[in-house]
Amino acid sequence: MSKTILRLVRLDPEVLFDKESMALYLKKELDLPAWFGGNLDALADVLSEISEETAFVVEITSLPAFYAEGRPKKALKVISRAAQENPHLHLYFEGLF
Repeated sequence: MSKTILRLVRLDPEVLFDKESMALYLKKELDLPAWFGGNLDALADVLSEISEETAFVVEITSLPAFYAEGRPKKALKVISRAAQENPHLHLYFEGLF
């Protein structure tokens, strides 16, 4: 049985590059609580509590930016781990095939 994705979040390394832009973008896209300040621990916490089908999509052409050291790489790791642990989260790579 396939799941209906209720929320689609496109991940751009430029948006995740600093704490402030990441917090603003994810607050808007995920309707996060006001207390979410954008640090990676808080991101892991809020992702663990998501209960509606949510898909994160990474464009394959942006992968090199995610693999470089820095905040985008760390954020993608947090999101990937959360998608493994929370059955309502999904991580897709667009443009593979």
